[in-house]
Amino acid sequence: MEFRGEIIFLGIPSDIHWEAYPYLKALYSAGILTVSFTPIPQSATLAEGAREIEEIITATTVRASVVCVMSTRLAGWQEREELLRKLLYRISRKQLILQKGGGLLPTGTSHFTDLDDIPLFILPFSTTILVMTPGTGATVYPFLSKIKEAISLNCCGRWIKMSGVSPAEVVEWIKKEPYHTSIRFKIVPKQAGLDLLIASEKPHLLSDAIANIQKKFGRFCTSFDGEAIEEAVGAALLAHNKSLAIAESCTGGEIAARITRVPGASRYFIDGAVSYSNLSK
Repeated sequence: MEFRGEIIFLGIPSDIHWEAYPYLKALYSAGILTVSFTPIPQSATLAEGAREIEEIITATTVRASVVCVMSTRLAGWQEREELLRKLLYRISRKQLILQKGGGLLPTGTSHFTDLDDIPLFILPFSTTILVMTPGTGATVYPFLSKIKEAISLNCCGRWIKMSGVSPAEVVEWIKKEPYHTSIRFKIVPKQAGLDLLIASEKPHLLSDAIANIQKKFGRFCTSFDGEAIEEAVGAALLAHNKSLAIAESCTGGEIAARITRVPGASRYFIDGAVSYSNLSK
């Protein structure tokens, strides 16, 4: 079985991949590589388009393992929140319960709010996970780890980032493992290493494979959670209460650029200097 994701836009996005990036990051990091997009044109009023939205989301839950819903604009999110709350119940048919700070929501729904009080809902039911927000991708970003965790519990896959080892070495190891036919592997070569996806419908096989990879290639692995190396560095600095300053030359500031690409990098990154010419060196 191939796990599939689908991202539904309430509105027509101007740049579909850019606006979908937060959801794509969560899906890809959980090992879901097949993702479709469904934009729903805005009706004159949300009430007029409510039936079409419900029909599209309901149909999508049949063919996709994870269904993500977001808007292409921020204005009017309160009205969209009311609609999405109703759809969570109507589509899942789960019993409503009163959640502290979340109001009435179907059983099993996780409820989060960003700094602007815009909510994000995560609801696993049957063989599908619904992830919905009346906001834009900006609301999704703070909860990427929560989304990934929910997906991983239902769709077992893991991205491992490696550096200093060749794809050929990893392929050779995979062929020697007794369970390689029961686990899906995918290798994506990168400029400074490779990304290895391992996925299985059987969590115990996945756990065994991860443990064996760590034993064989542990010193070459920069992340077992799909984090980019700059994210892993930032997390390690925060965990050990350390800071970072960078002096560069021929890299021309690229290392500092990667480090500061991570939201919140100012908590540990102090400054950087680029000495490029022979005179400045």
